[in-house]
Amino acid sequence: MAPSAGRSDDARLRGAATKRARSRAAIQAAAAEVFAARGWLATRVEDIARAAGVSTPTAYNHFPGGKQQLMGEVYRPLVDPLLSAADAAIRSRVDPFEAVRAHVSALAQLARRHQRLTEALVIAVGEQTAKVGRPTVPDPSDIRIIVPLTAPLTQLLEYGQLARAFRDYPPAADTSSYHTNAILLRVFSRPDETPQDTARIALSQLIPALDR
Repeated sequence: MAPSAGRSDDARLRGAATKRARSRAAIQAAAAEVFAARGWLATRVEDIARAAGVSTPTAYNHFPGGKQQLMGEVYRPLVDPLLSAADAAIRSRVDPFEAVRAHVSALAQLARRHQRLTEALVIAVGEQTAKVGRPTVPDPSDIRIIVPLTAPLTQLLEYGQLARAFRDYPPAADTSSYHTNAILLRVFSRPDETPQDTARIALSQLIPALDR
């Protein structure tokens, strides 16, 4: 093959990869806007594809898990700072109680700042759980795998248990799941509540359960 032909093939491959990346980014950005505007129940993949300027099959080609996967990809970047903050607190040996308080406050702020997306996320997770039960295998299209909502608090609780600051029981994962879900559900039950009040209520129940 002539060198020019090889360069031409490389250029076509790069162009195709760039086009695919742009399409994926456009679909994800459109999903964030549509979910925030319409909520979970009123949103269809067709609506997201139209807003992104692509066909519905193209949207499914990028996100074969459909609405569930799209919701996960939209919300995951919002959770990443919570994961980073938990890692930083553990590395810096921050007091476990202070680290938990900071995380709960940050999660409440996140849930309230992105209230419509949080509402959509909670419904999506509930639907997925009702449909297939607990995730049993790694599934890259399962919203519960994509969005590790309980992971930061689980890490902080395990850190506190290892430091002998927190009770060993219940297991960190169970405590994290219970209290993280409680915070998110207050978006529904108390839609006008401030993030500060949400955090205060959550911590009033969580901290006594941790203290040895």
